[in-house]
Amino acid sequence: MPSTLFELGPITIRAFGLMMATGFLCAGYAAFRLARGTHRNLDYLSNLVVWMMLAGVIGARLAYVAEHWSAEFANCYADILRVDQGGLMFYGGVAGAALALFLFVRQRHEPFLALSDLLLAVLPLGHAFGRMGCFLNGCCHGRISSHALAISYPPHTPPGSSNSTNIRLRPTPFVACRYSPPSCLRPAPTSCSSSCSTTSTDATPVSTA
Repeated sequence: MPSTLFELGPITIRAFGLMMATGFLCAGYAAFRLARGTHRNLDYLSNLVVWMMLAGVIGARLAYVAEHWSAEFANCYADILRVDQGGLMFYGGVAGAALALFLFVRQRHEPFLALSDLLLAVLPLGHAFGRMGCFLNGCCHGRISSHALAISYPPHTPPGSSNSTNIRLRPTPFVACRYSPPSCLRPAPTSCSSSCSTTSTDATPVSTA
């Protein structure tokens, strides 16, 4: 369960950040496949993904800073910008990405709910990668459990450093990944309006004899 994957000189690549970026890219690709045949082409969706990704990172960082202000940032404001040292919160990222989506549709004068329908279809895929990042980081775990899926976190993770290695905890982020359906990668179905346009007068009556 490595929270730090590798280092490139002064740059540290952490599991949560990489999984978060991968989730954005995979969800964006899935949205592109679902939007084929509409005005939302690759250029449109790539712009949206970039803005949502940047806003997601900012939101995730602000949420982490707000929760750990007194312990980590009250006496050193410069550390707020040190994202390379870790410190992102999943739900703050969701809030930031949602705000970017709202501003994006306002700037393009599009209905918010119409684009939301497309993004909500691929949200579970991005959510799965984000929660896997939580699992690799050792955070957001569940309560003490004797369930078959419960695990003992390594000592270098937050739960492992504060609990005995013999204590097994429910890996909530890992369990959440199982509810992310792969159906978002399938082609979009035919609209109901076209498939259900046949009226009852056109239907062939069925004999009951």
